[in-house]
Amino acid sequence: MDFLQTDPEISSLVPDDTLRARAQEAYDYTRRMLSDLDSALKSDSPEDREWLQRVCNPTREHMRPFAEIIMYKEKYHCFPVLMGLVLRAVQLIVRITCYFIAGLHYKHTWACMF
Repeated sequence: MDFLQTDPEISSLVPDDTLRARAQEAYDYTRRMLSDLDSALKSDSPEDREWLQRVCNPTREHMRPFAEIIMYKEKYHCFPVLMGLVLRAVQLIVRITCYFIAGLHYKHTWACMF
């Protein structure tokens, strides 16, 4: 998906095709992560619960790309669709983390997450 084609004003802010390609990679990664989170929440298998706990672990690498895009890589701020998707992924991971910390079972409330 070329998510800047619809708005020529924003497209003109993108400095080069390399940045556009990297933003597309970040977009694809984020979409895959959201899809994987959705699948794991729906299946509720022990393996998926373990995977969700690894994703929610702040010492793991899963949150780093999202945090970098939001906080450190201002060059991506001209991609509003990417920023919205990244913020949604972070919101969902934080919400799942809260369920794990509180000892609640997310399976009964996952529908309200999406």
